[in-house]
Amino acid sequence: IVAIIPLLIFFYVPFFKKLNVTSAYEYLEARFGPSIRVIGSLLFILFHLGRVAIVIYLPTLAVTSVSDLNPFVVASLVGILCILYTFLGGFEGVVWSDFIQGVILLGGAVVIIILGVVHLPTGMGTLVTDAMNNKKIISADKWKFNTAAAAIPIIFLGNIFNNLHQYTASQDVVQRYQASDSLKETSKSLWTNGILALISAPIFYGMGTMLYSFYNHSSALPNG
Repeated sequence: IVAIIPLLIFFYVPFFKKLNVTSAYEYLEARFGPSIRVIGSLLFILFHLGRVAIVIYLPTLAVTSVSDLNPFVVASLVGILCILYTFLGGFEGVVWSDFIQGVILLGGAVVIIILGVVHLPTGMGTLVTDAMNNKKIISADKWKFNTAAAAIPIIFLGNIFNNLHQYTASQDVVQRYQASDSLKETSKSLWTNGILALISAPIFYGMGTMLYSFYNHSSALPNG
């Protein structure tokens, strides 16, 4: 996201602001005709039906793994709750729920890292040693293009294109551009998003490394 923020601020956001449209698909109709608008809208809806199915399935898995609740009941309750707060709260309700989810996700990950480190044999020392010995730290090899392990360049390039389509054509993002008061406010939001992305990535990767280290020194997992 950080790599494409300047592109968004200088080209895409002013373009959408100038159009003064409610949805990205209004522009498609004005530029190419109603049939393209319908196709674009339908593809967006189909994509999000699949995405929402996964998003609802994940908390259902989490809740049913620690309770005896019926998974169909959990999935239904999650779906109904999301529909209610969107319907009653409107755009503001969606924004505030996003904020609360962000705090819970980042805060929860930090708490998990702290708890895990506390329960490791020698705390942070064990975590750092395991990370170094098991290649969990970014190395020069991961930056090379000529090897199968060129993880960082591939992920970086892939995410540029993934974010580019999301931040330039996805209705949920275009709607946020249009809802902000000014280009300045939108730019501030995009840079805040970029900074949070730089903060959240090390936190979540760090959590993965901590769990790897924790379960290497714990018998909590079943054999095999």
